[in-house]
Amino acid sequence: MPLFPGKDWLDAFVARVNSSKAYAECAASWEGDVIFLFEAEPDRGVPDPIYAWLDLWHGKCRAARYDISCEEAERARFVIRAPYSRWKEVIRRELDPVRGRPMRFRMGASWRKRYAVPLKRSGRRSGSTAATSNSSGSPTAS
Repeated sequence: MPLFPGKDWLDAFVARVNSSKAYAECAASWEGDVIFLFEAEPDRGVPDPIYAWLDLWHGKCRAARYDISCEEAERARFVIRAPYSRWKEVIRRELDPVRGRPMRFRMGASWRKRYAVPLKRSGRRSGSTAATSNSSGSPTAS
């Protein structure tokens, strides 16, 4: 089993996605790039945040890159983020990623500007895709 998080782990994850008939069927009409953000936990050996990018296209992962820059990550359509320890719990199936709300999902900055801001101006709510920035300018889920 490859070390998590790491490039080998991401490569193994992509291989599983691409060999999954169930995923291929469920995501046959879905497309978009996704960032996995492994938030820093220095006391657990992850001193800095780590970003992994996946290009998901109609039931397959066309490409993936590990340890990209924050600036590159901001261009992604969707972001799934959680502390390193939370990711480990989800991977070990000790925690459901949706029911317990241990992970935060949001639309990436470039896509928020494109879709969420016009919705806000029109008076319609943008739902869970809305995001705000904290005092450092970093995006946070709202």
